[in-house]
Amino acid sequence: MDNPMRRFFSAIFLSLVITAFGVTNVSAQQTSVSPNLEELSHAKVKKKETSMYADFFDKNVYDRGVQWFYIPRVFRKMFNLKKPSVNANVYDELPDSTFFTNRIGRKDMTAEEIVKGPEVTTGPETTGPWTIVKGKFEGITPGFFIKDAKGNEYLLKFDPPGYAELSSGAEAIASRMMYALGYNVPQYTVVYFDPSILTVWEHATYYAKSGFNRPLTMEKVTEALKDINRTPDGKLRASASLKVGGILKGPMSFNSFRKEDPNDYFRHRNHREIKALIVFASWLNNHDLRKGNTLDTWIDDGKGGGYLKHYLIDFGSSFGSAGDRPKDPTFTFEYFLDYKDVAYQTATLGVFEPDWKKRWETNHKTFRFPSAGNFDNLYFRPENWKPEIPHYAFDDMTLGDAFWAAKIIMKLKPEALKEIMAVGQYSDKDVEKYIYDILTERQKMIGQYWFGRVTPLDEFELKSLGGGKAEFSFKDLEVFYNLSNAAPSYRYRVVTHNKKGKEKVYQGDTNFSGSPLELDLVSFKSLGKFDVVIEKLNSNTGKWNPPVILTVSSDTSGDGFVLAGIWHADKVKK
Repeated sequence: MDNPMRRFFSAIFLSLVITAFGVTNVSAQQTSVSPNLEELSHAKVKKKETSMYADFFDKNVYDRGVQWFYIPRVFRKMFNLKKPSVNANVYDELPDSTFFTNRIGRKDMTAEEIVKGPEVTTGPETTGPWTIVKGKFEGITPGFFIKDAKGNEYLLKFDPPGYAELSSGAEAIASRMMYALGYNVPQYTVVYFDPSILTVWEHATYYAKSGFNRPLTMEKVTEALKDINRTPDGKLRASASLKVGGILKGPMSFNSFRKEDPNDYFRHRNHREIKALIVFASWLNNHDLRKGNTLDTWIDDGKGGGYLKHYLIDFGSSFGSAGDRPKDPTFTFEYFLDYKDVAYQTATLGVFEPDWKKRWETNHKTFRFPSAGNFDNLYFRPENWKPEIPHYAFDDMTLGDAFWAAKIIMKLKPEALKEIMAVGQYSDKDVEKYIYDILTERQKMIGQYWFGRVTPLDEFELKSLGGGKAEFSFKDLEVFYNLSNAAPSYRYRVVTHNKKGKEKVYQGDTNFSGSPLELDLVSFKSLGKFDVVIEKLNSNTGKWNPPVILTVSSDTSGDGFVLAGIWHADKVKK
């Protein structure tokens, strides 16, 4: 079991090594080469590199230290202020972009569509031969870049010894879920094959422990596969990820933008889909959120230009898997280097048990299925869930960002989720049910928590009734998904704001019971534009939640009104 203090001092030593030797290693998806394809490049967009060690140092050591010298960030921390996401539109939604595509968030997807996901092929052609063009031997389990008989290139990754189906099943399922939620992901397929179909390209290499590329031989391949789990008929099981299209440009930063990319306007830490990624990750229990698990590709438009497409990759650390082993007890409860936890444990002399330890003891220091790993909802709290390393973007997530993510998560129907479980190809169907049950329960927990922090109203429509009257209809997502037993109670007020943002109230707080809300707005028509501020009473605290603000404009062509904007606020106006 990991000890936080031991991790702390180990991390400091590791950071010094990184600084001294400048360790770098390109992410797995970035290093694919082909015996028949020339490696392309683009003059305007430089190819970047990173490594697990660099990611660790940047986020755990450097960023955590220098943030206290950045006055605006210190000020926001002192007063708990959050910067609104720069790419949410006036209706508090996220337009499609090279980072994110509205899929299930905009329209229903059938179970068949979700199961298919980003599928381009049905996976590697298993009759062979497969030509290994590069070896990947970092970590506990080996991997290979292969080219199948149809000419398609894949990265093969294997389950850790003794834990058959653990990471490959998690990757197949989680990647399709992330695709449905809206992110760009590669195609992942669980594949079984006879190792006799493997051959080695004459120019194939692998990255040796000495720090240099070495020629790859069939003997080295055989040695690497000797401890890999096998089926009763001697076959190997792997996760096969199809090489993505375009020119590979290395990882994407969760913090800054690429200045050479003309479509990249804002710092990534201010993007909603980056800030709210932690909410999606908490559902999938994917703790390995870092630069090395992203990928940018240059897509040529055929007219001398193009654009960068931004991918999330490597989902083998989802659910109860850590990729090369089951999740450690501390994962998702603490950062790898968690200063706050170290300080707390030191100050209290370890008297108070952290949640991860109570969970580990309750589970008798084990887990139910080796192929499901360390995964349950015991002591799971959406607001406290942590990835392995911290990011500014996650710190800056607003309630509006979290509400947006939670409502997309709730749109993935349980019956569709049950169908997705089959792509994990678990030999024990009880594992499918186990993971499914945890995900559906966690889905509800995420919805309950984030919808309970805001005024969770969505799908607004404004209908002009004539004579200066208007009707607002909406859906209360907390009620729609049956996440609260309390009868809902709301209030509204009509306001405008001066240039300094100070609120001027034209109609004070008025209680109402639900949708539709009919208002007589004739006396406000001369204002041209005004806000209808709606708040919901929190049945647990007895206080009003932060409001949803509807900006209304007078329709110049008649006596009606137009809904000009929607915004879910972070704080209650006092």
